[in-house]
Amino acid sequence: MKRIAALDVGEKRIGIALSDPERRMAFPKGLILREKALEEIPPLFRQWEVEAVVVGVPLTLRGEEGPQAAKVKGFVSALEEALKEAGLEVKIVLWDERLSTLQAQTILHEAGYKGRKIRKRVDAVSAALILQSFLDFSRSER
Repeated sequence: MKRIAALDVGEKRIGIALSDPERRMAFPKGLILREKALEEIPPLFRQWEVEAVVVGVPLTLRGEEGPQAAKVKGFVSALEEALKEAGLEVKIVLWDERLSTLQAQTILHEAGYKGRKIRKRVDAVSAALILQSFLDFSRSER
């Protein structure tokens, strides 16, 4: 079974997470600089045998799209093109990521991380939370 990845797209960095082959658990894989993301993501997805990618869309607390959601959707369009150019067929799923960064910060703080150490890890942990939410939902729909 191929894996599912997730992206938490920020202004400067993109957190990336990957499922296990059975699609039960999500694991943070690290960060990619946004300016290099379209070059670096396709080879990673090929290496990891990614079949689908879940991209977190930051909705407002009312469930509406704001300016940041529009930026993420613009990135998704460019990613779709980069994946096609690389010859990869990867399904892209947009997923509500409300409060995932706050959850990630809380988890890291409770684990004893502080300041800069939290900032270095928060995007990848947020991507893992987005992916785990998607995996849990997908299992409940079967």
